[in-house]
Amino acid sequence: MKSKDIITIIELICIILILTIGIIVFFLNNRKKITEIKKFEFTYSSGSEIYAYVEYKIDCTNKCVASIKPTGVPENNARKVKIEKEKVKELEDILRKYKVEKWDGFQKYNKHILDGSSFIMHIYMEDNTTIGASGYMKFPNNFAEVSKELGNYFKEIYDSGTDNGIERI
Repeated sequence: MKSKDIITIIELICIILILTIGIIVFFLNNRKKITEIKKFEFTYSSGSEIYAYVEYKIDCTNKCVASIKPTGVPENNARKVKIEKEKVKELEDILRKYKVEKWDGFQKYNKHILDGSSFIMHIYMEDNTTIGASGYMKFPNNFAEVSKELGNYFKEIYDSGTDNGIERI
């Protein structure tokens, strides 16, 4: 092999390495992240019992409003509560803590179970990034921990009066 051929091979290897590193850096920098939430929707159903589902929503399109229907509560006892943006930041922190952005695109179902648990989650950020996930008897990593923290977070809002920047509508 001539030295000219060896140099050409080395140049090609360098080009391939540079392109590979560039692609990796591009994908690492363009992963979805939890930023400023514009809308949040989380529904979880745990079977066929009456009122055995939760529905948590936040809409900050104009002013931030949380819509909350805890498990075991009839739809007519669901509440809409006006909240401050600082309260929404607490939700963002919970979602970041558990890296919920990694749930994006999760769609797994066990079609062999007819009466089980399911969830749907959609997050819409101010920068127009969206994160979505759903499952039926299949759940992403940390699902139990996240749903427990979401339950605590929204229960606090549901139970609140007009103090701490929260006002019932």
